Amino acid sequence: MSPLPRSTPITRLLHEFRWKLAFTYSLFAVETLGLLLRPYFLGASVDGLLKGEHRDLVILVIVHLSYLIVGTVRHMYDTRTFTAIYTEFVTRLMSRPDGDRDVSKRSAHSTLARQLEKVDELPRKAKPEKIPSLKP
Repeated sequence: MSPLPRSTPITRLLHEFRWKLAFTYSLFAVETLGLLLRPYFLGASVDGLLKGEHRDLVILVIVHLSYLIVGTVRHMYDTRTFTAIYTEFVTRLMSRPDGDRDVSKRSAHSTLARQLEKVDELPRKAKPEKIPSLKP
């Protein structure tokens, strides 16, 4: 089996969008950090309320609102980024100078690329029982 070529159309495309992808995944990391920190701030706010203080509750509200804002921005940005990658990939795929040969193959590649774009939504929207290949 031969090794993969160093520069495939997909790797070139990912290289072109590397900064947008890096920003998308950085936002995802910040969002995940906010998700992990919320229980700590919830506990601190409960402790503060038991002592009659509201400062920790305000901090919890700020952390939660920040989490929501970062999550919303990340979702909007990654949708645009992955749609742009998909559009560029399919445009390049369909504009190759192969004539009318392999039209069905191009169509299948286009459909597969569309499914790859939707992989980003998989963890948020799909449950394992809804994915046919993961059924026991």
